[in-house]
Amino acid sequence: MKIVSLITIFSSMLLVACSSKEAANEKNFSAAIEKDIKKPICFLYNLGNDPSMTDYLISKNVLVKNPDDSYQIKEEWRENLHSNGALCVNFFHVDSIVEFTPPEQVDALTISKVKYTMKINTDDAPSWIKDNETLNQSMVKAEEDMARPFNSRTENATLYLTNNGWEVK
Repeated sequence: MKIVSLITIFSSMLLVACSSKEAANEKNFSAAIEKDIKKPICFLYNLGNDPSMTDYLISKNVLVKNPDDSYQIKEEWRENLHSNGALCVNFFHVDSIVEFTPPEQVDALTISKVKYTMKINTDDAPSWIKDNETLNQSMVKAEEDMARPFNSRTENATLYLTNNGWEVK
């Protein structure tokens, strides 16, 4: 009976340790790297030459028409739509963790070196881009153009352990 209880206790401890945000594992490393690789990919779309697109963006609450007939990009969309007409979407995501070093102490920090691959994915693009055929086609073309150099591309990151889990250094 005592052996069964000890096995249950050790199994529970192991399960808790593996699910901790401080554990050195693919899930935690992927999450930390995702936060760091928010590199938007932008593609140009000239809003000034397309009144129907301007009307569409106003209807989707992306643009606001000013009294002087100029347009202003709403605050929540400024990272996606720039004043030069560039539409930007964060296409980059961690595809896989290839390998990582065991955590080690370096100058009072716990670090791990991680090798990973990225992928490009437009699934999290705003609905106002995906729902419009013209914008969606432009985004898909940008995704295809950008995917070529990123296929099988391996990146490296140094992660360090904080009280909030792993972060990219």
